[in-house]
Amino acid sequence: MTNILVVDPLLECGVLVKGVLMGKQYGVSLSSDYDEAMQKLNTGLFDIICIDTDDTAHVRFLNQVKNLIPDVPAIALTEKQLPAGKETKIFSSIPKPLSIIRLTNTVKDAVKHLKGIRQKDQHCVLNLPAEITDRKTTLRCLMTDLGLQGALVRSDLTSDPEAKQFSSFFLKGLGEIATSILVKDSDPIKLNSQIAFTENRPDGNLKQAGLKFPSLSAEQRKLVEGLITQAA
Repeated sequence: MTNILVVDPLLECGVLVKGVLMGKQYGVSLSSDYDEAMQKLNTGLFDIICIDTDDTAHVRFLNQVKNLIPDVPAIALTEKQLPAGKETKIFSSIPKPLSIIRLTNTVKDAVKHLKGIRQKDQHCVLNLPAEITDRKTTLRCLMTDLGLQGALVRSDLTSDPEAKQFSSFFLKGLGEIATSILVKDSDPIKLNSQIAFTENRPDGNLKQAGLKFPSLSAEQRKLVEGLITQAA
């Protein structure tokens, strides 16, 4: 699945863009400030950025993003048409008020662009059980997306239908945690991780959490790459 990060200080506008893209079966996350957006990008799980460019602060942010992920297409949502190219760090520009057809077609173009320049998948969709452990508590959950830099996890609805255990675990503000991916007929893949971000459900409980892997050993990297290849 292609994951898209929408960055817009006006949540009402961002929610609209998020809803349109989720309706097209993309994975979409919304950030209203640049610091939060950068935390999400540090997980390596996002392929495309849709960003409001009606303030000057976006220039510095896009420069940081391009240093972190040089090939990420940035789609500008703007009152004023902006030129695309290396200098602006913009893949394409969509004027406001937004056209849903133009938005979805531009995202399709960005997906095609990525397929043409990337040699292999950066991350993959999974539905594997995982265990996340701090010093006192072990949480059983599901890992839904995995890359070499991070992963997405959400509550296991069979054991935690209302996500209350999942929410209470992550709302403690933990630092480093141990993550084990439970692979059938194989030893668990154990990784050190950090909580990068969390996202709420409408009922206030957590929908999902993003994890960042500070470093992987050569053996861990090989195991994760194997899972990505199998799921591709």
